[in-house]
Amino acid sequence: MKINKVNIHAFRLFGDDSVDFSAKNDSRRSANFVALYAPNGFGKTSFFDSMEFCMTGKIHRLDDNLPENASEDKSHSGNKSFIHNKDLPGEHIKVEMDFDDRNSIVRTCNPDEEYQILQGDGENAFFTNAILSQDFFSEFISNKDAKSRFEIFTKRFKETEGLLDYRLWLKEKYTSSGRQITSLSKQIKDKTAQLNQEIVNVDLKAKLSDVLVSLKSVGIPVDIKDSFSDKYLKELILQAEIWQEQSTKRHEGLTSLITAYQKAKSGTDELTSIYQLPALAERKNSIQKEVDEIQHSLSYIKRYRELSELLGRLQEQEVESKEKSERLAFLIEHYAQFCEIDNELANKQLYVEKQNALIKEILKSKEITAKQLSLFQDELSTLARKRIIVIEKLEHLHKNYEEMNRLRTSLDDESKKLSITLSKKEDLDKELLSLRIQSDKLHSLYESLCERKVSLADGLFVKEMKNIVDVLHEIGDKDKEIADVDKAIVEKKSYLGDIEALVTNLRVILSKIEGGVCPLCGYDYHSHEALLESISTNTIVEESLQLDIEKKEQLVSSKEELNTKKEQLFTDLIASVDEHLEKAEIQIKETKSNHDKVVKSILEQTISIEKIQSRLKEAYTELAEMPEDKMRRVLEDSKKQYSDSIIEKQNRLKSIEEEHTKKDLQLAVINKSLETAYKEISTIKSGDFYIEYISKSENARVTEEVLSQWKNSIKEENVKQNKFKVQIQNFNQELNELKERNVAIEQTDVLQKQYDEKITQIHQIERLRARILDYLETGCSLNETITQSCDQDVILIFEQSLKEQKSLKEEQEKRQTALDDYISVLHLVEKFLDNRRIEAELSNLKKLEEEKSLLRNACKKEIEGIELHLEKFVDSYFEIDLINRLYNAIDPHPDYKEIQFKCDFKLKNPRLKVLVNSREDGKESIVPNLYFSTAQINILSFCIFLAKALFATDDEGKSMDCIFIDDPIQALDDINILSIIDLLRNVAFSMDKQIVLTTHDRNFFELLQKKVPDTLFNSRFITLPERGKFAYV
Repeated sequence: MKINKVNIHAFRLFGDDSVDFSAKNDSRRSANFVALYAPNGFGKTSFFDSMEFCMTGKIHRLDDNLPENASEDKSHSGNKSFIHNKDLPGEHIKVEMDFDDRNSIVRTCNPDEEYQILQGDGENAFFTNAILSQDFFSEFISNKDAKSRFEIFTKRFKETEGLLDYRLWLKEKYTSSGRQITSLSKQIKDKTAQLNQEIVNVDLKAKLSDVLVSLKSVGIPVDIKDSFSDKYLKELILQAEIWQEQSTKRHEGLTSLITAYQKAKSGTDELTSIYQLPALAERKNSIQKEVDEIQHSLSYIKRYRELSELLGRLQEQEVESKEKSERLAFLIEHYAQFCEIDNELANKQLYVEKQNALIKEILKSKEITAKQLSLFQDELSTLARKRIIVIEKLEHLHKNYEEMNRLRTSLDDESKKLSITLSKKEDLDKELLSLRIQSDKLHSLYESLCERKVSLADGLFVKEMKNIVDVLHEIGDKDKEIADVDKAIVEKKSYLGDIEALVTNLRVILSKIEGGVCPLCGYDYHSHEALLESISTNTIVEESLQLDIEKKEQLVSSKEELNTKKEQLFTDLIASVDEHLEKAEIQIKETKSNHDKVVKSILEQTISIEKIQSRLKEAYTELAEMPEDKMRRVLEDSKKQYSDSIIEKQNRLKSIEEEHTKKDLQLAVINKSLETAYKEISTIKSGDFYIEYISKSENARVTEEVLSQWKNSIKEENVKQNKFKVQIQNFNQELNELKERNVAIEQTDVLQKQYDEKITQIHQIERLRARILDYLETGCSLNETITQSCDQDVILIFEQSLKEQKSLKEEQEKRQTALDDYISVLHLVEKFLDNRRIEAELSNLKKLEEEKSLLRNACKKEIEGIELHLEKFVDSYFEIDLINRLYNAIDPHPDYKEIQFKCDFKLKNPRLKVLVNSREDGKESIVPNLYFSTAQINILSFCIFLAKALFATDDEGKSMDCIFIDDPIQALDDINILSIIDLLRNVAFSMDKQIVLTTHDRNFFELLQKKVPDTLFNSRFITLPERGKFAYV
């Protein structure tokens, strides 16, 4: 499955664009190696996202916390979807992928569907196995703890999805069941301790009978059943407690009420005695008479002050009205004089506006002229530089043509050498691929034989394989024979049982028959005894059963011999395969060494050719288009044209400078006239008359209409002034009348103070009476009608009520004593029933403890099964041999060469450990992220997931043949980068895979162009020169 083309519309930052992965020189073939360069933020990752969305309907790198992140983005940005191009809101997303060996895949959706699709289950999940995300495989190794690494591993792959949660759930069940067993044991112990010994030797019936009599004597008849249940007892206790609670509340209420009566009777610091009510009423009436006299005097004083304030305000308004009349009279009288000055000022200002407009026009014209001057000066400089360049080209023309011809000859020689070397590399590639395929087959065969599996599919060691297959068939035949004999033995043993039952039954039958004739065969044995002896001594079945047992022993012995022969054949064949493997590895190593030398030679030759081509392109492209004599004529013509243009531009520049000078003189004349006009305007505005008139007109626009308004306003003000005089006379008259009544204004404060004191005294008396009466209603529970009676009647009723409450309290105390005794007896009965219930609970707890023990053992067995499954999955998932071959091809570390994966299930959360073994003996293992640099860790991660991607298949088991790598060179040094490029090139072309690689590093991209040039390899180089726009190199 290789990709030919990808079309993208309205996805993220892509508008409507497509990218072609076909070979540069053959559009029918897909390129094996595609490199995409773009700065960060230009769309590299979005491009990978578009392909993953098209294939799977998901973007797995965004899955973490997707609902919350999407909601947050929508609330801030207002966008319906974060994967939709915001510049194309009304258009549907459409991503289409064309392949070389299958139908195209198209995914379209509108903005309302996008978020729902991303949250769905997706499809074609196998596609993600071919995507190598730098963030993921770097995090996988460099993660600080093995626990997080295992979680990353299981979340990434569907095969283990949910197993960790299930194991953790089982662990929790196992632990919780352990805790529950401990808790149950403690409960059993506690329950046993709860068994009550207090009720032993207590006559509950006699106690209950006595207390029932007591209850009846205080008016509480109780009818109790003969037998007690828990429910019935609880009902009795609940009823008794309710009665007790009611009785207690009544007693408390009576006690509280009597206390309240005593308080009202004797009085306290806060409450006056009830017997003080008549005296308080008499005192209030006396004070009220004094208050009425003071209030009459204060009303006269209040009116005198109001009139004084009104008179002052009217006098102020009269003065304001007179001032306004004087101001309007001045404005009307000098109106004509002001109009004459104002007209003169307007003419001056109009002249200034016209001159300023003329200045703007001249300045604008000057700006245009200045730009023209600058433009012509720049053009003159450019023409002079070009003329100098042409002169220099003419001087070195012949020498440059000689150098160009020398480089062309050198390029032809290098190209011929490269062609020969490439032919050698192609032969070595085929030989190396053949050897590796043979080695892989031998490895696979070796592993199968170690697992005692046989396959003739690869055509290796056919004779030896057939010998093993023949022996396996013989063993199978023996197994069938042994099964048949076992079946016969079981049947005959059953038959013997039937015979014994028959003999027993015959003894009963023969006891009722005379003679010795057999009822089955009719033979006459003359007596019962002879017949029974003949039946009992018949050994035909036993003999047949013995023969079957001996036959089984012979078959088992024969099978064991065949198993021994099988093991010997396997052992001999494994040794032979191992020997062939060693030879194959030696051949691969020798061929790889030769291959590396040839590749190095190709690289050196390619770099040499590229340098020559680059030199020719940079310096001699123009010379290659025409002969030397023609080029010389062209340069001479250019030199003459530049000289003529320079003279023309200089003349035009002089004309423009003269025009610029004229405009400067014109501006000086206008500015001088403006200065005079400004002085005249300032003189007018600073005149005393002008300033006074403007001030009194309150900056109003002076017109004939305004003059008319001023005249009307004077008339209105005169009318107001007459009204003010009349009102002032009336107020003065009323004030004189009040003075004649001897209103003592100076005594106001004294009178007011006396009034406030008397009112306060009345309020105090009213509060004391209200407090007593309110207390009688609320504290002593006397109704409102009683408290509204006369004081003497209230006192009489109060004394009678107090006597009644004391009598009720004595009766309630007798009921309480009887109820307390009754509840005590019921609690003794409750303890008796509790003992019976505790004994039943103890039985249930012991049964539950046994069930939890069985559950705990089952959880333990299931956990062990899951851990074994996970360990086998990890072992089968990682292609260890291929990972190590890839890792050693890059060779990032001089000592540690062998990668190893280990699962650890000792703790609550499992660990996935990644170790690297030493080259010397393989025994020393280290944790790489403690010893390796960031570059070495990235290489290790890269090799692990590249190995998996190489074997990635679709849902039908077909190889995907494409690998996507996002920015693989972060934190790598130059040597490792070169090794990775060689590795990827070998993978792409030796294994016929399609590698699509992105990078933000311009130098790395250019290095890829030199190491995997599209002139020699089936490669393609693409850039994103602007956001969301593809371009081909």
